[in-house]
Amino acid sequence: MTRRTRDVKLPRADAHFLLVHARHLIDIVPTFEPRSTLRN
Repeated sequence: MTRRTRDVKLPRADAHFLLVHARHLIDIVPTFEPRSTLRN
């Protein structure tokens, strides 16, 4: 079987579910996206 990778954005609850139930099947890499607006 060939490993297929792709980037997906998941809601936090979905990511948590996958970590709990399918950690052995997936790789999760947290990402950081800076906000486009600055607050003073």
